Amino acid sequence: MKDIIIVGTSKAGFLHFKSYNKLKNVGKIFFTDVKENVSNKNIKVKKIYKSIKETLLKNNLNNKNVIVDICTPKEEFYNIINQCISLGINNIIVEKPFTTSKIFFKQYPELNILMVQNYLYSNIINEIKEKIKQNNFNIKMIYTNFSKNRINDSLNRRGMTKNNTQNFEIEIPHQIYLVDYILGESNKKEIVFKEQKDFIIDNICIEKHGYGKIILEYDDKIVIHESDLVTNNTIKEITIVCDEGVIIKGQFVLYDKDLNKIKNGKVVIEKYQIIIWEKEFIEDDNMYYCLKEYYENFNNTDMLGKYRERILEFSNIFGKIIE
Repeated sequence: MKDIIIVGTSKAGFLHFKSYNKLKNVGKIFFTDVKENVSNKNIKVKKIYKSIKETLLKNNLNNKNVIVDICTPKEEFYNIINQCISLGINNIIVEKPFTTSKIFFKQYPELNILMVQNYLYSNIINEIKEKIKQNNFNIKMIYTNFSKNRINDSLNRRGMTKNNTQNFEIEIPHQIYLVDYILGESNKKEIVFKEQKDFIIDNICIEKHGYGKIILEYDDKIVIHESDLVTNNTIKEITIVCDEGVIIKGQFVLYDKDLNKIKNGKVVIEKYQIIIWEKEFIEDDNMYYCLKEYYENFNNTDMLGKYRERILEFSNIFGKIIE
C-alpha cells in the first residue's frame, strides 16, 4: 500500500480525496497547502501540512512508498515536481493541463509522472469507442462542448495564482485528450482557427478567460472544441459525425459543485435524424476509475510507458494551442 499526499485543498483535491477513499488497500491520505487551511468545505481532515517535507517527517513516511498528487494551479506544477525530486519521491500524479517533453523524461528516468485524464475512463466514452469499433463507423468530424457557469469561481480566482488562467487551460484540455483517444494516431494535427474572449463582469475583466473555440484538422477529419465559462447552461457533450448520416452523441453525467448528481448521462446514435440506438447512464465515476488504475499501476512498466506517451501526445498539441 502506498501513502498519498494531496497538494491543494480546492475542488480538485476534494474530488481526488473522495476517489481515494473508495479504494481498497489504500495507505494513509494527507493534505498539504501552503495556506495551512482548507479551501473546500467538504474536506474534513484534522491536519493540513504546510509542505510535502513536513508531511514526510512528521508522519515518518517512506519517500519510495509515497504518491504525491498535485491539485494546484498549473503555475505551481513544476515547483512541486522539483520538490518531489529533491525529496526522492518518484511517484507523482498531476492534474491537467500538464505539458512536458521527451528531454524531461530522459533527464529523470526514474520519475513516474501521470497526468489526470479522467474522462478517458468515462462509461460514456468507452461505450462510444465500442460502438465505433463494432459498426466500423468512419468519422468525418468531432465537436465537443464543455461549458458551465464559472463566474463565482473566476471572480474568486480559483485555479489562478499570479497569472490569469486562459479559457483554453480549464475545460478544453479534457476535450483535447478525449479526441486524441477516440481518433488514435494521426499523421497531421493542424490548428485551423482559435479564439478566446475576455471574461467581463461589472468592472472586472480577465483577459482570454470567458469563451474559447478551437478548430483543428486531424488528417482528413475536422475537430471543433468550444467552451463558454459565463453561460448559465452546464454542457458536457461530444458529437461525432460519421459517413452515411450517422451521428453519435455522448452527454456526460452532470454534477454540482459538491459532486451531487444533477443529470444522467446518455449515448445516442442517429441515422438521418432517426434514433437507432441509445443508452442512459445513471453513474459515471470516471475520476475514481482513473485514479484506481493509476494507483494500481505505479509498478507496471508497460502501463507507465503508456501514461508517459499520453502526456507527450497531449503536450504536442496543447503547447501549440496556448503559445
